[in-house]
Amino acid sequence: MQADADFFGLAAGDEPGRFRFTVANHLTRHDGRLYGGTAIAVSIAAAQLVSERTAVWMTTQFVSTAPEHAEVSVLAEVLAPGKRTNQVRVTATDADGAVMFA
Repeated sequence: MQADADFFGLAAGDEPGRFRFTVANHLTRHDGRLYGGTAIAVSIAAAQLVSERTAVWMTTQFVSTAPEHAEVSVLAEVLAPGKRTNQVRVTATDADGAVMFA
C-alpha cells in the first residue's frame, strides 16, 4: 500500500487522514492537467492508508482538474468501520479549498 502512496507522492498531512500531493507530470493527461484516473487511484491509496485494508471497490466523482505542479490536499475518513469492511470517504481539494474529487 505504501508503494502506491510513494508513486503519487502522497505525503502525510498535519492531522490523521490528511494527505497531500503535487501534480507531477506522470499523473497528468497529455495536456498537462491532472488525469481522472489519478484521482481514483489516489482515492484508493488514501483509503487503504487510513483503513489499513486493501480496497475492494471504490467510486470517485471527478469534479475538476489541476495543472502540473499544483498542490492537492486529500482527506480520507473512515465513516463506518466494520469487522469485514469499512466505508471510507475521500475528498480532495485545491489550494483554494474547492473540491476536485470525492
